[in-house]
Amino acid sequence: MSDSPDLSDTLSQRQEAFGDFLSPPLFSGVVREPFIEDVISAHLQAKPVKLSTALRDDLGFGLADFLALLRDRTWRSDDEIEFLPNGREGRSQALWASTIADHGVLTLDRIMMLQSQKATIYVKGLQLMAQPLREAARRLSSTGYFETHVNAFLSPAGSQSTPFHIDHHDVLAVQIDGSKTWQVEAEARVPNPHFTYAPDTNLAPSGIEASDITLEQGDVLFLPRGTVHRAAASNESSFHLVFGLKSPVWADVVSYALTEMAAKEHSMRGDIASTDGDAAARLFENLGNAQALQELAVQMMKARARDQLMNQYGQVFAKDLEALLKRYKSTT
Repeated sequence: MSDSPDLSDTLSQRQEAFGDFLSPPLFSGVVREPFIEDVISAHLQAKPVKLSTALRDDLGFGLADFLALLRDRTWRSDDEIEFLPNGREGRSQALWASTIADHGVLTLDRIMMLQSQKATIYVKGLQLMAQPLREAARRLSSTGYFETHVNAFLSPAGSQSTPFHIDHHDVLAVQIDGSKTWQVEAEARVPNPHFTYAPDTNLAPSGIEASDITLEQGDVLFLPRGTVHRAAASNESSFHLVFGLKSPVWADVVSYALTEMAAKEHSMRGDIASTDGDAAARLFENLGNAQALQELAVQMMKARARDQLMNQYGQVFAKDLEALLKRYKSTT
């Protein structure tokens, strides 16, 4: 597919081709109905967009819920939680070690200590910790188009903890409490970044032309992958969630096709020293056909949706335990 500046026809074709996978129901658990088409359009056009008062009122996870999670959960490593010092623009292992008490406990007084130091609390993989966010992430991943994770940032007033950076996935930032000012470039600086591709680009502040976008409670900011950005709390504390949306790329489709070939085709499993590559090469003919690739993309997304439903988003949370207990006892 060409990277031509005139993308209107191509975008329409893409939306039509994958309409069952990239559709309004995906976002309805997070974004209010009038704004959902704007998010889809921003994704397809790779353009940032701010949506005022777009956050659903019944997302079901607020600042009080987050503070309770911080207090009650056992924290084992910085794969789950990090503390970002003010002005340093990066993590601090020393701060982590001095903040997490024995047995992985984050006490209330240490949360207040972090606030006084203007350190940001950064929690990763929140969809695995809180049922409402699991449900939202499951909805966003239900068709196999997106793989979704949820992170959270609790920042004291006036704190700055992240440098200018890009993400290799789309970002849907939702302001739950307080306000935060984002500095965002108008267009993606790095075209089509991928988690296996580390772009060599200048992210020094002096070379970045970013505009300020302030999110108030209920606002949503969509940033396509490759967009340079950073955020700082305004004159009040800020709590926001980030939904990371990893969409499928053609490299994923080809990788999926190779995995399927290896499972089904004897020639793909032939030893390269004892067999020629003619039979294997013939299997690649379809990979040069756009229609065949699109069919493979649909097949891959259906497989991803099934896998995600059965694994990452299929676990039982506390609200389901009573029903589970009744069912278990009735079958034993």
